Amino acid sequence: MHFLKALNATRGASFFDPGSSNGRHDLLAVSSAVRCARLGSLARKKNVTQVWINSSIYDTAIVKLGILLFSLRKYRAPLVRVFFHGGRFDRLKWLRYGLMKRFVLKALERADVFHFLSREQGEGFQKVCGQRRWELFRNFSSSATLLDRNPPGVKAFLFVGRLVREKGIREVVAAIDHLSHMGLRVGGVGGLEFWFAGGGPESAYLKEESLRRTPGTIRLFGHLRKKGLDEVYTKAIALLLPSRSEAFPYVIIEAMRAGLPIIACPTGAVSDLIKHNQNGFLVPVGDFVALAQAIGNLLEDEGLWTKMSNNNKEFFLRYLSMPVAEKYYEKLVTESTTPCIESG
Repeated sequence: MHFLKALNATRGASFFDPGSSNGRHDLLAVSSAVRCARLGSLARKKNVTQVWINSSIYDTAIVKLGILLFSLRKYRAPLVRVFFHGGRFDRLKWLRYGLMKRFVLKALERADVFHFLSREQGEGFQKVCGQRRWELFRNFSSSATLLDRNPPGVKAFLFVGRLVREKGIREVVAAIDHLSHMGLRVGGVGGLEFWFAGGGPESAYLKEESLRRTPGTIRLFGHLRKKGLDEVYTKAIALLLPSRSEAFPYVIIEAMRAGLPIIACPTGAVSDLIKHNQNGFLVPVGDFVALAQAIGNLLEDEGLWTKMSNNNKEFFLRYLSMPVAEKYYEKLVTESTTPCIESG
């Protein structure tokens, strides 16, 4: 919501927050339901012609989305857009049958356009909800400029995100061992380093692994604020993102802004963002050997690194920067004659 508020395209829009249940179904049923019911009256009162709803694709979020859409059923004027972020419809087992599925499908009839971050999400949506109008959209940076790179000084490969198994943390550690078998120097002065920025259940595992290896092999930064994140982006030589599942990871945007080549698994929108051997490497999910080989290939060819870096900086400016976001949302807004309401 803060990103949309910063856009000139949405200046003058009304922003509505139905509140969060934080996973509490009882709170969702009571507090959020009452707030969601106000959306229809707010839309009528302000005479809006578009309503934008941000939603993830998880249990309580989908139920809340249904309540929001039902609140608009009696008011047919606005064009309703739903923007989906994390999650996938075809992984919601409870949505395949029963009363809840009928409720959600009926509520979705009130939306005119569904926007997804990846084709995987859109196709999963069609499997569960049938043929409905949907489009792809992107995450964008809040910046219009590139990050100035600092001379790295170290050969550091960076991971940014929640430290959970699904993000491929253990595949990175296995790749570190394989790199040693390949004859590459890992850790110590002049050796490869692997930086992890973020927190989560795998933090203890990584700390244990760092203690049993050559000092400097694994560095844990914990949660970093913007200034700290910008610093590690500009000092690393590549981003590692071997996740088992992604939608449209924001870390790729920031890595491109810093001109980092990206080694990732082709999940979600990643395969649309990363072109193999052009701005990074795509490796199979769970394949630590391929991950290690990609790291080795990047290290041995400085010209390839430079090409990937330049391609990512160009891609950022052309497709992911704030000016591009302004044009995209301006296009959506101009389909309406009055400001939109964004809720979620």
